[in-house]
Amino acid sequence: MATDDLFEAERLIRGTIADSIGKERTLRICKWLFTLNKSTIGHVIKCYSRNDRSIRFGIDTTGRDCDVDKVGSLFVTIKNNFQIHILPPDDEHQYAYLKPDGKYYRYIPKQYCIELPMAEIERHILESYYSKLDKLGMGKPKAIINAPNDTYYLPTKADIEFAHSQLRKKLGEGIDTEAVIDQVKVNFDDLVKTQNSPI
Repeated sequence: MATDDLFEAERLIRGTIADSIGKERTLRICKWLFTLNKSTIGHVIKCYSRNDRSIRFGIDTTGRDCDVDKVGSLFVTIKNNFQIHILPPDDEHQYAYLKPDGKYYRYIPKQYCIELPMAEIERHILESYYSKLDKLGMGKPKAIINAPNDTYYLPTKADIEFAHSQLRKKLGEGIDTEAVIDQVKVNFDDLVKTQNSPI
């Protein structure tokens, strides 16, 4: 059964994803994706699990799209071994690590899913989401402004938590707010450099 309830989605993820790093990252992805529901109109992002032991996120427009696993609503699948399957980006050739998965999807192998910065993984998922909205004839939600390619960037709670965890590993406890804000900016600048540099 598909859900947009975070508690239920986290329960599904914990029971499906075997890899510990993969489980932690999938939980972060889920929390982040569900924050996008605040800015959507006419649809909801939902999480569900399939018999192949994968976690899927789909666009639900009727209250039951994801429950019947309509292929047309699916935009990201996370396998229990922590491979992430997405719709291909417009310029997929710049991402040598993307591998074909049938006719319509690409996947990021587990090693890259573990090593890539979360902001980069989120960018791939966001592009897949936008691509699926386009295929469904729906416009990009206007309130979503935290995509790095947009003209300005509003950090998400996940960005702040990630920056805080980075600093905690380096400095221990007692980190002030200013340091966290600085680290969020460093992470964003690094992501922009990655996007603008040729591979």
